[in-house]
Amino acid sequence: MSEVAKDGLSFQGGDELAAWLRERPREEAILIANRAALRALPAEASDIIEGCSLSDARYYAQTFLLLLRAGAIARVAALFPSRAKDLCAGEIAEVAEAIVADNPDPAGIDAAGSAAAAAEADKDVEDAAEAAADAAFAAARAYCHADSDAFDEFFGEEGLTDAGACADVEFLADGGTLAQLADRPLWLEATPGWADKLWARMLAVLPAQDDWEIWTRWYEERLSGAPSRGEAYEAVFASAPFPAWAEDAAAVNGWIKERVGKL
Repeated sequence: MSEVAKDGLSFQGGDELAAWLRERPREEAILIANRAALRALPAEASDIIEGCSLSDARYYAQTFLLLLRAGAIARVAALFPSRAKDLCAGEIAEVAEAIVADNPDPAGIDAAGSAAAAAEADKDVEDAAEAAADAAFAAARAYCHADSDAFDEFFGEEGLTDAGACADVEFLADGGTLAQLADRPLWLEATPGWADKLWARMLAVLPAQDDWEIWTRWYEERLSGAPSRGEAYEAVFASAPFPAWAEDAAAVNGWIKERVGKL
């Protein structure tokens, strides 16, 4: 499952994935990174919620928001590139990098940070391609960490790779458009059982009063492949001020909910 072939095109591993993406529009690399990070998002819960208590709730909520915001920002940067310069992709990438540096292997955060890095407005196609390959590699690590049975599926001769990213690339190589890919389900087949289980566990520890349903609906639409609700709607999730989301998840969620309600 880790190999993609199309008219002589084949690759395994991050280096060859990056090389292929360098020859494509930058927005394709951003979307590949985005979708890999979103697939990895539930897997990050396997570490975050282990022994989670009320005293951990603030850290947990902020980390969850980081993962979601990275996904929303990369999606907007891919689909509506004129907005990329107004997003806080660089700041999110830096926060994710700092978390990764201080923890043993938070692969889901690593994938999210790589997606945000790909979306930075000043990054060229080569940088975006490298970040996409990093996101796919980190996503595969996250799957294997969350479910030991995933190891055989995602470990190939050239190392770990994200079969979902390979399927996304194959879709583009077959002539699929960026917009069509953005509205496809995140997983080629049914969502893996471990991902469903961890997603449910994540939701169970989020404070009900903090308007998390605005984000959970957004993520579940990405998961199922629901059609985009349009640029204005998508942009709201990517536009909350950076200082605010870094300090208070409830305030950011309320900010988003209020603006979405006016659309």
